[in-house]
Amino acid sequence: AKGVRVLLDAKPNPGRRPIRWVSIGELSEGVGTPERIITIGGDGTINAAASWLFERELDVPLALLPAGTGNNLVRGLELPLDIGDAFA
Repeated sequence: AKGVRVLLDAKPNPGRRPIRWVSIGELSEGVGTPERIITIGGDGTINAAASWLFERELDVPLALLPAGTGNNLVRGLELPLDIGDAFA
């Protein structure tokens, strides 16, 4: 999906894995398995990230931070609709 971004390693960071943001469309097959995917958006963003994971048969946590207009999945799962509460 256009605009969907994935967090990846970038440069060293003591004690933590480094990160950078890239579009899902920019990912190559040789990227490896991410530790987790964090979606910030609505149902379309979550669908794109989940589809990306499913197509690659990856089993990693998928965080949902609601920032879309409907957020129907987040609402249906009874997760916090406030992005600050969801982030916590």
